Amino acid sequence: MHHALLTHQPGINKGNLVSRYSDLVFGSELTVAKNAAVVWNQYEGSMLKLMPPNHADMNEGLDLDFELARAKVQLHYIQNNCFVNGEEILNKASLLKNKPIVIVQGRYDMVCPPKTAYELKQQLPESDFIMVPDAGHSASETGILSALIDATEKFKSF
Repeated sequence: MHHALLTHQPGINKGNLVSRYSDLVFGSELTVAKNAAVVWNQYEGSMLKLMPPNHADMNEGLDLDFELARAKVQLHYIQNNCFVNGEEILNKASLLKNKPIVIVQGRYDMVCPPKTAYELKQQLPESDFIMVPDAGHSASETGILSALIDATEKFKSF
């Protein structure tokens, strides 16, 4: 997937990946934008789960307008550090100390590494921390989904 991302067009490299794909996806040439969006989304999708999807024949039946919109949102977030200041969140986590909190983390999450969940748990020692051993980032993975449902059920009693 990473190779496809880097070789989609000449001049794309690790140092300019986000800026080049932003130029392509937000560009005025709609066909170029949609093709770049599909490549971007397939790469990003390959990082979300422990077992990435098989992309063979996945381009058939794609909603290219949806793919373009999704890539635009993702790239906009990345360009803006996902609108999150991790240090600020950790510094203000104590504001939640008397609230019921369940932190659910996939052991193989490549988007939000387990280190970040561990650091949050250190700031919220009363929280429940669930490390799902066979999951990445996606809430659609069985272990993550199960832990989120369990947490939701637990919150019903509050």
